[in-house]
Amino acid sequence: SFAISAGDWQQSVAEMTLQRRALRAAKARELGRSEQFEHTQGLVIYNDYMNTLFGDPRIEKELPLIEGAASVGADVFCIDAGWYDSTDGGWWDMVGEWQASTNRFGEAGLKGLADTIRAHGMGLGLWLEPEVIGVKSPLAQSLPDDAFFQRHGVRVCDSGRYLLDFRSPAAREHVTRTVDRLIDDFGAVFFKFDYNTVPGVGTDLDAESAGAGLLGHCRAYLDWLDDLRRRHPDVMIENCGSGAMRADYAQLQRLDLQSTSDQCDPLIYAAIAAGAGLTILPEQQGNWGYAQQEMDDETAVFTLATGILGRLYLSGFIDRMDEHRLALVRDAVALHRRVLTEQQELVPFWPARLPDFDGDWLVVGLRHPSFLPSEDDDPCDYIIVWRRGGTPSVNVPLSEDCPIEQ
Repeated sequence: SFAISAGDWQQSVAEMTLQRRALRAAKARELGRSEQFEHTQGLVIYNDYMNTLFGDPRIEKELPLIEGAASVGADVFCIDAGWYDSTDGGWWDMVGEWQASTNRFGEAGLKGLADTIRAHGMGLGLWLEPEVIGVKSPLAQSLPDDAFFQRHGVRVCDSGRYLLDFRSPAAREHVTRTVDRLIDDFGAVFFKFDYNTVPGVGTDLDAESAGAGLLGHCRAYLDWLDDLRRRHPDVMIENCGSGAMRADYAQLQRLDLQSTSDQCDPLIYAAIAAGAGLTILPEQQGNWGYAQQEMDDETAVFTLATGILGRLYLSGFIDRMDEHRLALVRDAVALHRRVLTEQQELVPFWPARLPDFDGDWLVVGLRHPSFLPSEDDDPCDYIIVWRRGGTPSVNVPLSEDCPIEQ
């Protein structure tokens, strides 16, 4: 897609934003998901990974986090990597079977933990890397060779993982059974689909070239996604892709969220969130907000603000927070929900130039497109300003009739 605009470059970005929305809406209609598409727009996700458990979920750690996430108003509680690991360390090269851990979640197991999450008014989310099989997984031996990427007759292996080739009926069947089972057995309503592997130039199995094989796999994967969405229209799916390494609209027109980064430093993350609107819809930008009790108020607000205009993707040890810090998180969630009510009508803009990744000040906003009529008689613009250093003030040009509400 490309845009031709008679206005400035910001109008071109606005046009591209509308085009991306059109892609999503058309695909939702095609898949019969229009109603579910609207429902997922207002949900706030808590995920236990970033700057929190980092892939080590255990019942004694999860229960306080579930209480905390519910207390600030999260709608979904996502258990990230490690929920399937029964070996205390094999969660990387033994992935593929996606069976719940037998030693992490007590006698009730993952099913009991899922029931606890629902009892607190939230839906269950699970991390999944559907396109890989660990080299130590039993499936590496039981699946046929043609279920995997190959080059010169040898399976492609990257970082202890084999890559599934979705042109293979056996590969698709395995992943379909996996997702269906996790929905049926545990009631999962949200998946975080990750992809932490490098396929290289592709696969030359049954293809004229490795690139042709890669293209065939990608198209088969998209067909599989379409089938999954038709069969489970109420299930929400995030595209992580190793922290936004695969943020293309072949996938994003089909999926609900896109992780914008796996960046752990809130000062750096602000620059990523400030510029993400150039390529990703605001309603799809999963921006981590990982406030912690040990932060001062300014730092906590700084990281929470990063998610407000996109999709606030909560993490952090909420269970360790005092009432003052919890109040800041609740305020962020409340403001975020206000933005979500009209977000799909807004486009990003940058009133103080494009953000400099290393800049002291970062400014980004959402507004109604000036070239489209607004249904609101008094449309509201939203602006977030981050200060990371430098001068104590910054000039932010605003329209003369723009009222300021802090």
